[in-house]
Amino acid sequence: MLTLQSPAFHDHGPLPARYSCDGSEVSPPLRWTGLPAGTISLALVMEDEDAGDTTLARPIGVHWVAFNLPPELEYLVEGADVAGLSDVAGVGLNDRQGLGYLPPCPGLGRHSFVFRLFALDDVLRGLHTPRRFHLDAAMNGRVLAMAELTAIFERSD
Repeated sequence: MLTLQSPAFHDHGPLPARYSCDGSEVSPPLRWTGLPAGTISLALVMEDEDAGDTTLARPIGVHWVAFNLPPELEYLVEGADVAGLSDVAGVGLNDRQGLGYLPPCPGLGRHSFVFRLFALDDVLRGLHTPRRFHLDAAMNGRVLAMAELTAIFERSD
C-alpha cells in the first residue's frame, strides 16, 4: 500500500510555519513507501482544500505540481528542486502562475493542505509547465495508486 509521510508534520497535524509565507517558504520534506509493481513515474500535487472559503480575491487552490519523478526516489528533502531530479522530471504551474512550490499564505482561518502522490504506469509525455487539469488529463488511466497527506495551517492576525 502506498503511503506518504513527512518528518516535519503528522497527517492532519499542523504545518510548521517554516513551510509557509510566514517562514522560509521552502517545501517540506516528504517520504513514501509501498510503490506498487509496475510504477514507472510519480506525480505530486499540493492543494488547499479550503481555498473556496478564503477571503482572498483570487483563491489559491493549487500550490505544487510535479511530475515524472523517478520511482527509485523514496523521498524529497526540504526545499527540493524537483526539476533537477532527473532528465524528465518537471514542475507545473501553481495558481499564482509560478513554477514549483507555492508556500501556503491563506487569509485568516484554518486551511487543509493536501499532498497527493500518484504512482503511474508510464512517464507522462508532452507536458510543459502543466496546470493541474493538464496533469489530470495526462494521468487519466495511468494511476496505479495514490496516497494523501494533509497538513493544517492557520494564520493569526
